[in-house]
This record gives sequence, structure tokens and C-alpha cells, in this order.
Amino acid sequence: MPGDGLGLAAQVEGQLSQINRGLLLITPGFVKDLESYLPGWLMMVNRAGRRFIDETIEYSVLAAVLDEQPGHDCFAIFDEASRLASRTTKYRPAPNWTADRLLDHVEAGTLVSAPTLDELAGKIGVPAARLATTAERYNALVQAGEDRDYFKPSAMLRPVSQGPFYAAHIRPAVICWTGTGIRIDTEARVLGADDRPVPGLYAAGETTGGMFGQCYAAGGASIGNAVVFGRIAGANAAKER
Repeated sequence: MPGDGLGLAAQVEGQLSQINRGLLLITPGFVKDLESYLPGWLMMVNRAGRRFIDETIEYSVLAAVLDEQPGHDCFAIFDEASRLASRTTKYRPAPNWTADRLLDHVEAGTLVSAPTLDELAGKIGVPAARLATTAERYNALVQAGEDRDYFKPSAMLRPVSQGPFYAAHIRPAVICWTGTGIRIDTEARVLGADDRPVPGLYAAGETTGGMFGQCYAAGGASIGNAVVFGRIAGANAAKER
């Protein structure tokens, strides 16, 4: 386990890198099950009532972008027509977003509903006039069949015009991975407090915190890190025999 490696390195004053780096998965808080994917046909707005992203974007990118938004969260807005048309698919399955389940969430209080967009804005605490402007602009893009603002695929463009209206509170709240790890050099040698390699100690893979910045690349990158630096570490360790 990566944690075991961190403990081993600490015994010889091995350095750690990328403190407080990692990925939080997004959630609407409907259920306690992990469900990171959101339906692409939603209209997402921040606390200022403005749209800020292509709603079909990968969850890892959305989580990073949310960190730059007011409150570090957003609201997924949709109308009654979209609710009635909602169903799960094999691609990006979202079973808690089907038409019937969405009504269950309203009943449970985890999905906000209101007869008008103005009332919905009041319930979720965003500027009503600005949300109306955002919806008007979004509906115009839907009508044109082209998202000229954020380039969302046209197949995912649905109007927000027919009440009742709904809002799901989207937050990055589920820990996916942490990026803190042992600091190594290009030869996979663990670096000590003096910035010199610790004799005989090597590290690879996610024990080293990975190669990620503020946004998680993909699972394949984790495997690549383990394979590449694992080979380097193994070859260098073999030379010491």
C-alpha cells in the first residue's frame, strides 16, 4: 500500500512532495453510493447564476474547475421536460437521474424543485435575474443547435423552459485519490532531507504521489508511472547486489 511506503521513507527522513494534492469526486448528494457521472443535458451554474463549463466534461476536470468557482460548488439546473426524458444509459450510467428517481430525490429533500425559475433561484440562493439571463442565453443556444459558449455537443443541448424546474447541488466531496508521495529523482531514488539519494531506497508508482497536477489525468497514467519508474527502480536496485 502507498501508505506503507510513506512510513518506510519517513524512518530515514525521506522527503514528501505534492502536499495536499488529490482529487475529490463530485456528488449531488442523492445517495451514499458513488456516482461521479452526471447527465450531459444539465445546465450548470455557479453561485453567481452564471454558466461556466461544458456540462459533459469529465468529472475530474469538473472537480478542478469547481475549485475556482464561488463556494467551490455549483447547481445543475433542468426542467420538467428533461426530467421526463431522463433515463440511464450504458455510457456514463447515472441510475439516480432517471425520471422516477428524480421525484424520489425531491421527496427526500436532496433535489430542489420550484414552479418557476425565479422561485428556484430564491431557494438555492443565486441571483434570480442573472439566472433568468443565463437560461435565456442557454435556450437560444439550444434553439440554434450549437453551444458557442462552451462547445457542448449539440445532442446534449436541452432547453430549460418548462416548469417545474429543478436544481441539484453539485459538490466535490468524495475522496478519490491523494497525490502526496515520496520525492524521488529521475533514477527512482528516494531523496532524503539533505536532497541526496537515500542509499538503497527506491520508490515507484503512486507511493511517489504520481505525476499529476491539480487535475487527475486517467487511470492509465497511474499504471504508466508504476511500470516506468518500477522498471528504473528495479534495474538500479539490481546493480547494488
